[in-house]
This record gives sequence, C-alpha cells and structure tokens, in this order.
Amino acid sequence: MDGEHYDSQTKGSPVVSQMTVMIVLTLITMGRYVVKLKDVNGAFLLPDLKENERIYMEIPKGFERHYDPDKEVWLLLKTLYGLIQAAYAFWTLLVNAFKKIDYKRSCVDPCLFYRWKEGQLYIWMSWVDDLLACGPDQNKLKPELDAMDDQFECEDGGELKEYVGCKIEYDRKIPIMKLTQPVLIQSFEDEFEVNKLGRDVSTPAIPNTVIVTKAEKEGTEKDKTYMRSGVGKLLHLVRWSKPEIFNAVQELTRVISEAGAEHIKAMKRCMKYCVQTKERGRVIKPNMT
Repeated sequence: MDGEHYDSQTKGSPVVSQMTVMIVLTLITMGRYVVKLKDVNGAFLLPDLKENERIYMEIPKGFERHYDPDKEVWLLLKTLYGLIQAAYAFWTLLVNAFKKIDYKRSCVDPCLFYRWKEGQLYIWMSWVDDLLACGPDQNKLKPELDAMDDQFECEDGGELKEYVGCKIEYDRKIPIMKLTQPVLIQSFEDEFEVNKLGRDVSTPAIPNTVIVTKAEKEGTEKDKTYMRSGVGKLLHLVRWSKPEIFNAVQELTRVISEAGAEHIKAMKRCMKYCVQTKERGRVIKPNMT
C-alpha cells in the first residue's frame, strides 16, 4: 500500500535518457574514447532500508524446517529483489558511490556522472545496475574502473559491443559508430511471420498514400493486441537505430485502436522493410573539420 509499504515516489529507478546516450556516444566517437561496461552483482540486495522502515516477508520455500511459516515472518534488514523500492534504493546507493570517487552528477540527467582529470573528461552512465564508462585510453580509464570495483562487486562486461538493446560496431581509428537491432528485427520473422523473401520493399510505407484511419472492418481484440505489440517494437527501432521509418510508424500509431486488416498489412510492410534492410542502422560519424 502506498504510504505504508512503499513511497510512490520511489517505485522505480531512473535510467539514462535516449538523448543523453546519443550525445555520449557522439562524444565517444569524436574523442576516440575507450569504452567499458560493468554490471553490479546482486545490486538490489545491497541497499539498507530507510531508517524506521520495517518490512516483513513470509518464510520462503525451503526454510520451513527451520521456521514455522504459520507463526513466523522475517524482518528485512536490506532490500530484496521483488521489493517495489529496491531499484530506487540501489540508484541512491550508486549516486553516493560516485560521490565517493569524486564524480559529479549531471543536473540534466540523473544517470550521467562525470569528472575532469588532468584536463580530460571521464563519463559514466547508469541503466539501473548496468554501467558504461568511457575515457581517453585504456591506461587512463583503468583507475576509474578500479575505483568502481572498490565500491561494488562488479562483473566485467567487456568492450562496447551491445548497449540498450543495440548491437554496436565501433571503429576508433576512423572514427565511426553504427547502431543496429538485429535481435529485435529477427522477431518480425519469428513472431510476426514477415517473410524477407519475395518482392523487395524500398520504403517503409507505400509512397504518396495515407493510412485510412477508419477500417472497413474493425479488428478483434486479438488483432489490436497483435498490432500494439508490433508497433511497440517498431517504435523502439525508431528510437535507437532506424529513424527513417519514423513517419510510417507515426501513421501506424494512429490506427492501433482499429487494427483492421489493411492496418496490419501496413504494419507488416514496414516490418518487411526493416527485415530487408537490417544491416542499415544509425551511423555516428561526426564531421570535426
């Protein structure tokens, strides 16, 4: 219950915004920065509960022989996976950890942390317990990574190959970065039975046409659920790797409540375009001249 078992203002953890991610990826490319990923182990088990906050849980399965589940409960001393406030509590702990290692938090994005050291910029971004760190080179970035390892037990995620659901190809020498989403696009073939074979689709929508808002025959609830799922995936593609389908997807969002046969057909055409151009993604190649 809100106000008794949790605070509605602490129901979730903030995550780095899409705009911040794109700005930082651009800075990484411009500076030919080295990037490393970190994952905090057991993140939601680390924070203490707030002072005077008392939360009890039933005896979990497997411990019945030590306790009487009909008479006894456990008093939590720390947060636990499944608690509504666990993610926010960890984020608070993370903010304090960055303070300890002399990082400032952005006043624009609460999940962006930075510091200047010997005239060079170091950046961290957080997506709940997934952390991205970047710096000028391997040797200079290592002390920053070690400092975070002193705060938490972290798993090394390696170099930047995947982030926010995107496959990332980064060449520091050129420099250039490319974002694609092959796993998401594969779901169009697997879940929506979009066949990449047959006639090539050169555009995400039929040129010089507008989707009719009112369907000749409104779709069933199953059709509407089907279309909501598909358009949701397309929106995620627009956000990260395929901005060229923006107009087509925007039109599809207007007709989800109808989900007629022609609307689903238009959605599948857009999906087919994505399948046939899956190697095409968002390219970051700043012109620094």
